[in-house]
Amino acid sequence: MLDILDDVASDLSAFHRVNDLTKLDSYALFRLAVRLPAYQGVLAARFAAREAEGGQGARTVSTPGQAPGEPIQGTAANLRSVPELKGLFSVTEV
Repeated sequence: MLDILDDVASDLSAFHRVNDLTKLDSYALFRLAVRLPAYQGVLAARFAAREAEGGQGARTVSTPGQAPGEPIQGTAANLRSVPELKGLFSVTEV
């Protein structure tokens, strides 16, 4: 999702009237963002173009030593180790 963040922000603004996606908690952001390709916005156009080219809809990130496309375990260390996630999450260890 990180390579399409500007497009997510644009479609969130157009379809859900969210002017600043950084004001959303992560649950609300992902709950709305996963639905965006269903609307006729920039994400739908992007995904359709990638699919037509035979590619996948979104790029994935991985932690060091992890296979690409494998889900990232949401531990504090893992979230800190992925450069693409820097600044998107605050990590609190309990």
